[in-house]
Amino acid sequence: ISTFLHFYFDGFIWQVRQSDFRQGMGIKNSTASPARERATVASPGWAPAGWKWAFFLIPAAVLGISEYRKVEKPLIDQARNVAELVPDRWQANGVLGSLEKAAGDEAQALGHLQKAVTLNPSYGYGYVMLGDIYAHRNDTELALKHYRQAVALNPENYDVQNRLGKMLVNLGRNVEAIPHLQIAAEHNQLDANLAYVLGASLVQEKKPLEGIPYLRRAVRLDPTEKQAFNYLGIALQAQGNMREAADYYRRAVEIDPNYAPARENLQRMERLLASSKR
Repeated sequence: ISTFLHFYFDGFIWQVRQSDFRQGMGIKNSTASPARERATVASPGWAPAGWKWAFFLIPAAVLGISEYRKVEKPLIDQARNVAELVPDRWQANGVLGSLEKAAGDEAQALGHLQKAVTLNPSYGYGYVMLGDIYAHRNDTELALKHYRQAVALNPENYDVQNRLGKMLVNLGRNVEAIPHLQIAAEHNQLDANLAYVLGASLVQEKKPLEGIPYLRRAVRLDPTEKQAFNYLGIALQAQGNMREAADYYRRAVEIDPNYAPARENLQRMERLLASSKR
């Protein structure tokens, strides 16, 4: 039950981040401190919004009572009970869908999550979960659609920006992917794979100068990433830094002597450097 409550409140917290939801629930942004805004309940508007709070609090109360009484029914059964109690509440459908997704019942999860986002189009976490399910089913267009809806609601969801960007890269749509990856990489500077994918995408789009800092970050964070070393060599070669490029090709080959792209690039570079000495 405590896990169920966690999912329930997590979905509610996501909603509180949305300004239109705060307004509808009688919450306003405090202007007492210009340096840091905080959400407060607007006393004049609380009464008209009370019925909306009730729809959130009734299922939460049911769950809380169940937790207090230590009801031993399976968690998903508890979720279904709540959804039956308030079938037209997005919170109940969202939590039930999230638990079904976690249990691997994607067909049921899709139905409840779709209902949740239909009831509440601002339920960003619901779009994320739908995107995950469609991605797992290799339905990339529907996955992209739902990930895009999630980041439109919350551009600071860096994890979804990362997923969306990498999915676009896998589809060969680098131009679309790069802005999402840049947002994610700006926030998460310790993800070697993210830095590599972004750097390599920029190199592929003929932007080696932009890609070099990300590729340097990638090889610093993960000195075993042969592909990042190879792409860093390609980027440096494009900038005319032949000797440094050869060094990075060599590093990639040292990591994996059978890695053909780096080995071939190194051989070509060594021939170029040798001919330049004549």
